[in-house]
Amino acid sequence: PAPEETTARVEPAAPFTDEQAMNFLLICSDSEKIIDFCDIISVSYAENVIRVKPVSPELTLDYKKMPYTLSQLFALSSCGAVRDALTDRGMKISRYISVNETNFKMIMQKLGPVEILLKNELRYSVDAITYSFPAGKQSMAADTLLKYMKFAAEGDELLAVQAEALAQVLRTHFTAENNDRGEDFFSSLINLVDSDISAFDYTDNRYALSEFLKGKPPVKVIN
Repeated sequence: PAPEETTARVEPAAPFTDEQAMNFLLICSDSEKIIDFCDIISVSYAENVIRVKPVSPELTLDYKKMPYTLSQLFALSSCGAVRDALTDRGMKISRYISVNETNFKMIMQKLGPVEILLKNELRYSVDAITYSFPAGKQSMAADTLLKYMKFAAEGDELLAVQAEALAQVLRTHFTAENNDRGEDFFSSLINLVDSDISAFDYTDNRYALSEFLKGKPPVKVIN
């Protein structure tokens, strides 16, 4: 059935300049499939750069000739359906990754904390607990990082916060050293998500990706 009418949100169809780039759709959601954050990670060998673009859950998409917001389509169907709808808009998606909050935190526990630069003092409350951080560099581990990515801001500002936090995860942990840890390490991570990335993908791309990452490509956020 078609969802109730919602306010349309339209974004550029093709935000990346390298048509040969590998673009990964990443969605993190809670236990009821409410989206926490949605981003496209673009890995461009040709341009020697990794880009992260936040995608609003309120983005309007067409799927099987019916209009949905991205969040509605994900809740009613799957990350694969969102991938297909984005592809129909001209946004090439190579692979998708969907992860729930519990497993996102487990992945971050395996990878380790990341350093987040706060321009100003930050304070927010979750479940009657107040979190306060002074301005400057803050080391955030799994649970703290997820709460930061969910509650540190609102609206478009939150999308930017989430994309920059994800970019920092990539800067810190998407490295040649981690890539070279082998198939067992890859499997320990990929088994925690719903994805169409396979062990064959890892095997086929492992060495090329390692050479790419050894060059320490910049990770840029596209808002």
